[in-house]
Amino acid sequence: MDQQKRTKVLGGVLAGVLGFMAIRPDQVLLNPVRDAQRRLDIANSDFERADAKQTQLMIARERIERARATSLPPRVSDAQRLYQTWITNLAEQCRFAQLQVVPGRTDYRRDQFLTVNVDLEAETDLAGLSRFLYLFEQADLQHRIAELDIRSTGSQNNPRLEINLTAEGMSVARSPEHSEVFPRTVSPQAVTAAATELTVESIDGFPKETPFLVQLGREMVQVTAADEHKWTVIRGQEGTSAVEHAVGESVQLFPIPILKRGNSFDSYEQFLAGSPFTKPAPPKVFRPRLASISDKTIAPGESVSMTAKAEDFNPDVGTPVFALEAAAEGMSINAETGEIQWNTS
Repeated sequence: MDQQKRTKVLGGVLAGVLGFMAIRPDQVLLNPVRDAQRRLDIANSDFERADAKQTQLMIARERIERARATSLPPRVSDAQRLYQTWITNLAEQCRFAQLQVVPGRTDYRRDQFLTVNVDLEAETDLAGLSRFLYLFEQADLQHRIAELDIRSTGSQNNPRLEINLTAEGMSVARSPEHSEVFPRTVSPQAVTAAATELTVESIDGFPKETPFLVQLGREMVQVTAADEHKWTVIRGQEGTSAVEHAVGESVQLFPIPILKRGNSFDSYEQFLAGSPFTKPAPPKVFRPRLASISDKTIAPGESVSMTAKAEDFNPDVGTPVFALEAAAEGMSINAETGEIQWNTS
């Protein structure tokens, strides 16, 4: 092979090597790396989805367990009977009159939940209804107001209201058996209206940490310290009054969920102030004026005092301020009280 052909062959080999060096390493060496990166990205994405799903399952499981803990008993008969008793006690505590509470319809979803209705008819005023709804909402229980019909018997002052209400309680599947809606015991001793200590027969099911709220008969009581069966209490809570209680009085826990413990009845005050069941008073037209002052006869050199008073003024505007125009010599007035002093000459 002559020199020229050898040069061409070597040139072709060199070009092939350079072409291989320029193309093949990227395809042969980097493609597996890129494939591995893609597989890793897919695995990470699958893991994140699985982790998010696991988190959702944990949250759902926690909610279900929470719902079971605050459910009515699992048997329909027990759930309806106990819920009816609890609703009746709450209505009596809120001073509902002409009270009738009867069991309503039930609904059962196999392996899911059951619901029981309680129908209530009563007469009360807006304050009593608001108190009932507030305490109903505060209670740590799986329930709701399914229907509420309110009819006013008047339109002046604080009219009586006729209430037709359906309360619906729920029991989640596999909720625990219990003989009361909330833990209940009795007081083995009489309780005076001034007592600040309460002795209870049993503490089963009651919180060990204070404070917590209990229903002592129809009175709401806050337990601030608990030493086994002896509790230190604050009486007459949640709009109730401290009264005497006989031996054997019922003491039932009134649990409030953590997120609602900062609530107060104050949120209902605006609703009470602007009652939709009374006619608003017509707007008052104010005509401010000075009340008449009796005539007095004085001799030169004598001193006299009088008091000016404002009538028919709007108190929301503020307190009247008094001033004298073209006052005589020696005459002065107290701007706040309206007292006039005149030293004649």
